[in-house]
Amino acid sequence: MSRLPASAQARTLLVVAVASVALLAGWEWHLRGGDATRFPKTDAQMAAARVRKPAADGKARLFLFGSSRAQFGISPAVLEQELGNEFEIRHAAVPHGNGPGQMHACMDWFRKGEVVVVECFPRAVYRNERDIPDAEMAAHMTHYGISAWEEELNGAIRERLMFARGDTSPSEEMRVAAHRASGTTGARNAEANLPKATTVHEDGWRECLSGFDEERAMLTVEAWREVMLSGPHDSMDLVLRRTRDDVRELEQRGVTVLFLRMPSAGLQAADEEREFPRAQYWARMEREFPGRCWHYADFEATRGLATFDNSHLTGPSARKYSRWLGARLRHFLETNRR
Repeated sequence: MSRLPASAQARTLLVVAVASVALLAGWEWHLRGGDATRFPKTDAQMAAARVRKPAADGKARLFLFGSSRAQFGISPAVLEQELGNEFEIRHAAVPHGNGPGQMHACMDWFRKGEVVVVECFPRAVYRNERDIPDAEMAAHMTHYGISAWEEELNGAIRERLMFARGDTSPSEEMRVAAHRASGTTGARNAEANLPKATTVHEDGWRECLSGFDEERAMLTVEAWREVMLSGPHDSMDLVLRRTRDDVRELEQRGVTVLFLRMPSAGLQAADEEREFPRAQYWARMEREFPGRCWHYADFEATRGLATFDNSHLTGPSARKYSRWLGARLRHFLETNRR
């Protein structure tokens, strides 16, 4: 039997309880952002947050979906200027992103009068095994699955939790992606694999300040050739059917949808044309959505723009492309919006 008085025992228990709570709170703070440089938010988290954020009174939202080509190639600030500040731009592209797939994941969040611009990087759009940022973004766009405190965790830690629990991801595809990502951190986070002279803007634009890098260009080609050899790939019929259904639904709700093929050059462009010939792929998109599919090769202003690796635009070229895109969007919307 303890010799301590009851009051002393109570004080001791209280101190232990407070210390335990403080320790747990400190650990959670550490995970949730107390060490922000070590636990950055992922591209998919930031993209999902931009999609969910409502527009200010009197403004509509214009969404940008797609791959890192859109991340580097489109400046929301320049677009807003060209559109006369009528829209708030929501840049939601992610690395290797499948634009039509991202649009599908966000269907519940679009409202009448809004615009969806989908950049179509063919190697991502037709790849059967979706990349992790796509699956992660899809999970963030649902109303279930990931609790509020998990939302702030680093991607790799959260993916471990999701896979361990099993019931936190909305689909088997997401669980497989999370399992595949377990133990990886840097490769999927926002600052990974960027050119050295890159400014990551808060609005989602990645501004590359350097010029062409031959070594980087060759590494990019080799990496994508390995990905494409891994196959299999979704058929054009399947992708077109999915996209057609989504566009029809959005148009009925008063949402405008447009599609882009952004610039590529050199071996990168040659590989893409060999794997996904324009006559068999993009031309079918153009027939399905006439006047709403804009290929860089069809416009003088978007041909010959400088890239840093034959796949992503440099900062100055991105500003030029964004000015062109903004002007074309403004003209299209003035002519076609209902």
